[in-house]
Amino acid sequence: MHSPPSFFRIDKELTEGAEHYVVHGVRPRFTILVDPNYNPEGPPGRGFIKKLRISNGWDNDYLRCRNLLSAAEKYFREEHQRRKQNQLSARFSPDDKSE
Repeated sequence: MHSPPSFFRIDKELTEGAEHYVVHGVRPRFTILVDPNYNPEGPPGRGFIKKLRISNGWDNDYLRCRNLLSAAEKYFREEHQRRKQNQLSARFSPDDKSE
């Protein structure tokens, strides 16, 4: 049986912009709010965790917590880059219907 992905992304459109969430859907469950335009360590686009929501059931396993948060950040960066590339390729690809 196919297992669900560990992470998925939710984009919420607001009048003043958009919010980008990454959700870890299996135990331990958590959600991070990511700002893709802010990066204190370098160029924008890498993402920065603005908010973390997590249950108290992590049993003080801080190493696992750190590893999963790092994996969530990596997932966001890869997904964000993939979406940007898809938008650019759709914008600059020739229209097949115009022949």
